[in-house]
Formats: sequence, structure tokens, C-alpha cells
Amino acid sequence: MRNLLTRALTVVLGCLLFAVHSYAQSTQSPTFLNYTPNDGAIVYGMSANGNWALLKSGGDTYSSAQPRLINVLTNSLTDITTIGATACDVTDVTDDGNYVVGSYNGLPAYWYKKIKQWNTLEILTDWSSGTVSAVTPDGKYAVGYCTGFYGIHEDDDAPASYEFDIAPCLWDLSTGKIISTPNLPTRDMTHVNQHQNAFVDISPDGRYILGRMDFSYVAPPSLFCYVYDRTTSTYSVIGFDEHPIDDWIPKAEGLLFTEFPAMSPNGLWVTGTAYMSKATTGSAFSNEYRVAFRYNVKTKAFEVYDGEEDKDVYGASVDNEGKVYGAT
Repeated sequence: MRNLLTRALTVVLGCLLFAVHSYAQSTQSPTFLNYTPNDGAIVYGMSANGNWALLKSGGDTYSSAQPRLINVLTNSLTDITTIGATACDVTDVTDDGNYVVGSYNGLPAYWYKKIKQWNTLEILTDWSSGTVSAVTPDGKYAVGYCTGFYGIHEDDDAPASYEFDIAPCLWDLSTGKIISTPNLPTRDMTHVNQHQNAFVDISPDGRYILGRMDFSYVAPPSLFCYVYDRTTSTYSVIGFDEHPIDDWIPKAEGLLFTEFPAMSPNGLWVTGTAYMSKATTGSAFSNEYRVAFRYNVKTKAFEVYDGEEDKDVYGASVDNEGKVYGAT
């Protein structure tokens, strides 16, 4: 899981990482570690225990990104690029560093360190591509999505020009096969099935899966994030009370939608971006801005950091105690 902040291997890229509100006083000073590459590589992902990190160079395409695995404790590097790969990308790594997940030649895949080889995973029937977003620390489960270009579906109520589909997937890495996840959301906040649904992260025990619905439909607002519980085969929308016909009811005044969710390493907290809209006195135009939110997976409690100084501070990561880290 790539949102670990308890061990600081940090690259600042025009953004400031810090703890918001009352948590600011409890954060520890980070220790910055120098790593070997001098080709502009950046840290893109990290194992849940902080012992492994993924680097990518600043290539213009996946094929020139030169993904590498770094052992944080020894500073040793392993090249993940495989001969014959026209494109490979990396997103997450297991606690033992043996499994790196991402995509290989456009397909969801994992790279196995012991044999230094990519292995593709099952994709949905008649779908063309996909990627793995996250893996459990023990390498048992992985989540992500399949993608494809299609015409109008038989059950399609999306706009006639809609073609690009995204479908969430959960994989068993021991078999490479897709595991069924019934009762997922299919319609967005406008009650339309846009066929854009993806899994973003998964808790260490494989029970909770973080997902997001829609990627581009903001007028009218339709985007939302959710947590799927594999034990009960149910999902909970973050920040809203869902309604099958009428407008959804926001759990914070002025909340329009949530996006860019991130899960804590223990899988019990979620943060991300809340898009807000508030009426402005004396103006016909509302004041719209983004702030960070926090969601408790167990209790389903939702809160936004909506103070005057919190505007345009996004929820970038959250630790195991629920401390939210923002980025401007």
C-alpha cells in the first residue's frame, strides 16, 4: 500500500506535505534518505512496512519510465524493466519486496523479484487492457481495473458518445484469476451508469477495498468514492447518503463530490479531496474550492477540513492513527 508516512522517504515536487489542523503538533520531523539514481527518478510507491520503494524516471512514456525497486535499508536498486516490454508501469510493492504490481504491455500484471519477470493477470472477457493499483502486504490479493473502448451497451443509459469503459477487479495473485465482488455500485450521483468504476486500494487483510466512481463527469457532479466490504458484499459511499431516485444528501454542508481517495496502511482510514461549493454574500456566484476529508472505515464517520486556512489543501495520505496529510 503506497500511502505509508510513518517512514519518510519523501520527494517534494512543488507540493508541501504536512499534517492538518490539530495533528500538526504531533508529527515527527522526517528523516530524508538519499538514493542512488541521478536521472531525475522520483519515488512513486512504497511498501506498507516502508522497507521498499518504487522509482520511476521522468520519461515521456511508460516504456521510457525505467521503473526500479529500491531497498530502503540497503539503498540497493533492481531494474524492473523486462526485455520485450513495450510499456510497463509500477504502482505498489509487497512488504518482502518480492511482488511489484502495475501493468505490462498494457495488461494488469505483477513482477516477481526472484525470477525478475512480469506475469500478466486475467482480464475481464472481451476487455483489452488494465492495470493493478495496489497489493496487500503479503502478496495475496491485488486490486485495480480493466479498461476498454466500446460502443453502446445493452443496458447503457450513458450519453451516446460514451465509449471508454473502466471496470474494477480483484485478483488472487496465487492463481492470477479475478475474484468476484458482487453488489458493487453501478450508477453515479446522477443515477446514470457511466461504466467508469475502479478499485484504488485494499486493506492488509483483504477485507476492505477502496473504490471510485466516474473520472470526468463533474457537471452535474457525479463523482464519488466508496469502500467495499468483502465480508458482507456491501459498499458504503463516502460523504453522502445514497438515494436511488432523488439527489444524494451530502454529509457536510456544501459538499459536491469526493475524488482522489487514499487509504491508510492498516485499511481503517480514508482521505482524499472534497469539492465544496458555498454561497457568497452579495454575489450570484458560489465560492468553489477543494479541501481534505477523512473517513473512518469502521464507523463510517465522515468529516471535512473546511476552515479558512484549509482551502485548496488536498488530502494526500492518512496514517494508521487517522492523521491526515495534505498537499497544496
